Amino acid sequence: IQECRVGEAAPALYYSAATHVKIDITGVQSHGARPYLGTSALDAACLIVQSANALRFNSNVVYNLKATQIHADAGVANAVPGTATITFDLRSRDNDVMELMIQKLRAAAGNAAASIGAKADFTILHQTPASIITPEITEIIGEVITSELGEKACIPPIVTAGGEDFFWYPKMKPELKTGFIALGEDAEPGLHDPAMHFNHDALPYGVKIHKGLVKKFLG
Repeated sequence: IQECRVGEAAPALYYSAATHVKIDITGVQSHGARPYLGTSALDAACLIVQSANALRFNSNVVYNLKATQIHADAGVANAVPGTATITFDLRSRDNDVMELMIQKLRAAAGNAAASIGAKADFTILHQTPASIITPEITEIIGEVITSELGEKACIPPIVTAGGEDFFWYPKMKPELKTGFIALGEDAEPGLHDPAMHFNHDALPYGVKIHKGLVKKFLG
């Protein structure tokens, strides 16, 4: 991701669509000495991960689909587990590609589990759409950043693989005109870190931009 330092701002911040999926696998527990009497949910989980890794989508769109957690435990080392759970993190710069990723992962998981007699239940845990930003709003924001902070303070739009639920607004209400500002704040060590902190000197710059936008829109 491009750096945005204190005193700088970008007129647009393009987020990716993000979806978290849980897949609960049901097989039949068995003794390690008699695995043929059961259906290994752990084997089914491995097949699902392999199937997911084989999925391919539009190479012109940046995307990522990875298993992030797997749990399978019969409680002892000499038993084959009959249940397992996998979680996946899906990212895409395009909302249509994200919908296709979900559809194909659901089918791949079901088919992979069924191939050895197990069952896969698919649940979407959390979902945010990719950025839907109005170009004319981005242009206006750029003009305001330049007028309020100076020409060198207005850096190019930023693209990130992170997700932002703000974009449910234009997703659900396509008639809305939307923009999203990136304000440099020198956050350390990074967002979502429990020790994260930022430079409070960034706050007046944000105030200037928002005051400038109000004046711009109210004429």
